[in-house]
Amino acid sequence: MAVVPMQRVTVLALRKDRKGILEALQRTGAVDVLDLPVSGDLFEKASMPESRASFKRSVAAAEQALNILNDYCDKDTNLFSSFAGRKPLSVNEYEIFIDERAEMMQSAYRILSMDKRISEIRSEIVKKQGEQAALRPWLSLPVSTDFSGTASTACFIGSAQGEIPLYEIAAQVEEKSGEKGTGVDISVISSSKAQTCIFAVFLKKDEKLYTSVFAELAFSPLSIRTSVPPGELILQYDKDIQNLEEEIAKISKEIRTYAGVRNAMRFMIDYYTMRDEKYEVIGKLLQSPHAFVLTGYLPSGGEEVLRHALRNYEAYLQFDAPDEEEDTPVLLKNNRFAEPVESVVESYALPAKGEIDPTSATACFYYFLFGLMLSDAGYGALMVLACGGALLKFKNMERSMKKSLKMFLYCGISTTFWGLMFGSFFGDVIQVVSRTFFGHEVALKPIWFEPVKDPMRMLMFAFAVGIVHIFTGLALKLYSAVKHQDYGTALYDVGFWYLLLVGLLILLCQSSLFADISGMTITFPALVSTLAAAMSAIGAVGILFTGGRESKNPVKRLLKGAYALYGVTSYLSDVLSYSRLLALGLATGIIATVVNQMGSMMGGGIAGAIIFIIIFVVGHSINFSINLLGAYVHTNRLQFAEFFGKFYEGGGRKFNPFGIHTKYYRIREDQ
Repeated sequence: MAVVPMQRVTVLALRKDRKGILEALQRTGAVDVLDLPVSGDLFEKASMPESRASFKRSVAAAEQALNILNDYCDKDTNLFSSFAGRKPLSVNEYEIFIDERAEMMQSAYRILSMDKRISEIRSEIVKKQGEQAALRPWLSLPVSTDFSGTASTACFIGSAQGEIPLYEIAAQVEEKSGEKGTGVDISVISSSKAQTCIFAVFLKKDEKLYTSVFAELAFSPLSIRTSVPPGELILQYDKDIQNLEEEIAKISKEIRTYAGVRNAMRFMIDYYTMRDEKYEVIGKLLQSPHAFVLTGYLPSGGEEVLRHALRNYEAYLQFDAPDEEEDTPVLLKNNRFAEPVESVVESYALPAKGEIDPTSATACFYYFLFGLMLSDAGYGALMVLACGGALLKFKNMERSMKKSLKMFLYCGISTTFWGLMFGSFFGDVIQVVSRTFFGHEVALKPIWFEPVKDPMRMLMFAFAVGIVHIFTGLALKLYSAVKHQDYGTALYDVGFWYLLLVGLLILLCQSSLFADISGMTITFPALVSTLAAAMSAIGAVGILFTGGRESKNPVKRLLKGAYALYGVTSYLSDVLSYSRLLALGLATGIIATVVNQMGSMMGGGIAGAIIFIIIFVVGHSINFSINLLGAYVHTNRLQFAEFFGKFYEGGGRKFNPFGIHTKYYRIREDQ
């Protein structure tokens, strides 16, 4: 386990070589560039926001165009594309793409324009369909909706909520108009539970009267105004909608003709992403009219790589050890066994300055605990085959994906091991299949024991694993303190706790409470018991008087020490947390057994075999998925809470080099 030492590198070069030098540095991906402050009048910093904003717009346009093409065209990727990694691109191919970038972006904007037009047409169709829906109740209206009457007559076109019979409308109108009215002709255009639509004609001199009467009866005038009858307008809308849909089909067909430019869009995304990152670095440089200065962090041992990359330029390179107070970035370096777990450590926090890298210790316990929680040889074999097969098949896989698959490969090996130790292979599928379909039961005997039949033994084992895990965390804290020659912390925060916890553990193991819970009786010689009691007493007194040593007030120091001593209860709760090893292991085995029993309920024969296979595949897929997720989550939880909490703080800044961080293409320098 190691954190790669960093050194500070300064590059001083002519401004005319800036483009070439930055591109060379970007290809090496070895320098984490610092944003230098301006001091004095000799140097200044370039303002890059406008250029970077332009690049981001180009990236966004290319991404949108690519998404549109993926929506309209057949997929050119599959489920396994994420494993294949970025497509290699030679320098010649790269330069060809660059020469054609203007044409590519024109294609992107043309695709966006066509998609925008389709969106506009669809909005127009929705609008016309809405107007059609509003006019449909007036389909049988014989006049246009803006018809106001003749020379001697006026009309009212309106609707009221609910279904109202014609005779009821006529009676109410007659009642309210009384002797003032000279008569009205009312026609019900349509009637439903939602509304009743009417067309009424009366003499022009009675217009105010009947308009007022219909208003009193809650009839609202029709707000839609048309120059032709609603029936004719609805037919016209149908033709308009058909024409718009034909236009959509025509534009969609044209969009599909651009299917071949999807790789070009991917290149545009990568190209302008690289340019954006390059201009971000330019904004960090100190520049004069003729020179520029770049400063950053370089992993130790990378000097020759940098000198070789800049060999064709007149550049002055200076390598310095960083000062103690500098916030140097963190880069982890571990062996092949531990490297896959670096992402787990990073998801919690990278080591702070001076802290040890916990990846190796984390990896050992991570694989161990994951396998113990899943603990089924069948599920473990599936993980090994899937992850191992993907690693063998996809040689160009991205490093992050490869690390994740390796982590689950090792977890699968551990799962297979514990499955064999506990006699679980897809639950008890071997026993069930042999008994149901062959009439002779064959059992997979556990190498150790079956947790389902002996859960207390499994619980005690889980607690023992937890104690070892927690004590390892304290040991790492001791190692770190000794490494930094902080012997006080080593004694006060680790030594006294070891004395207290080990002494209490020995006393607990020979107590009647432990015997009642575990069913095991452990007896130590009297000398061991006396020694354990003395260790506990020394540890407790040491913690009491040193737990609050940072306080100058003796009373506060003693009270803080008492509070620190009370922390022994947290160790008890930490150990109890490892009971989840029992819970998740039992859950996997019991659910798998239930699935097998359900599958065998139809008995033997062809029909029974078909039903068994269906239930087996579906049931075990669900059980595997759920418990795989549970094992992942709870393994992380035991690492983060119980293990890291004993020695690890984190807070380091990730090493983020200036490089080619592309999404789709990887440039082959050897070409």
